[in-house]
Amino acid sequence: MYAVQGPKAKELVNLMAEEKIDDQKFFSIRDNKIDGIPVKINYGGFTGEKFGYEVYFPSEEIGKIEEKLKEYGESLGAKEITEFQIMAWTLPTEAGFYYLRDLLHTNPMEVGLDTGINCDKDFIGKEALLKVKENGPAKEMLGFTMDQDDVHLNAKDLGGPGDPVIVDGQEIGRLSKFNYSYVLDKNIGYILAKKGALKIGDKIKVKDYEAVITERKFI
Repeated sequence: MYAVQGPKAKELVNLMAEEKIDDQKFFSIRDNKIDGIPVKINYGGFTGEKFGYEVYFPSEEIGKIEEKLKEYGESLGAKEITEFQIMAWTLPTEAGFYYLRDLLHTNPMEVGLDTGINCDKDFIGKEALLKVKENGPAKEMLGFTMDQDDVHLNAKDLGGPGDPVIVDGQEIGRLSKFNYSYVLDKNIGYILAKKGALKIGDKIKVKDYEAVITERKFI
């Protein structure tokens, strides 16, 4: 699979694909062809871009697909990104996205995903979520930034409970995610904290590192 992401992603995929994708709906997958090669094109991605597509193809055709991407991408100023840190960690975090492991021992109300729940329908866990909704979530997911270089912290996304966040001698939360933003040129991440214990703009310390509380979506 190749991910084609960014403001010119649709234009690039349209140049390669035999069938235009202009009317393709978000999060839908269509069969298509590129230079006669059967492919599946998904309108979606994990980078936070408004326009993003994933192109799936037989592994033995990787050379031809890559050649087409470079051929048509060059005229649009496309750049190839192969660094896993950027693809898998930085871009999703900057956009406020989660991995499933970021959400261990939480519920949708605590992490800002309640807008995706239709309580008019029946589903497993509905009764428990309605109780959380009625009483209010006990925790909330917040963002933070750190300006220091050479920061060493452990967050839940790397396994384990995540480093504790201590305020006035009390643990009020844990680090859920921590990595570097190449766009903001600083460290960013998420904290799962007791509801109301922190607010946007608060300055805190995690271990010996200073942090500023922010919205979860950074760009």
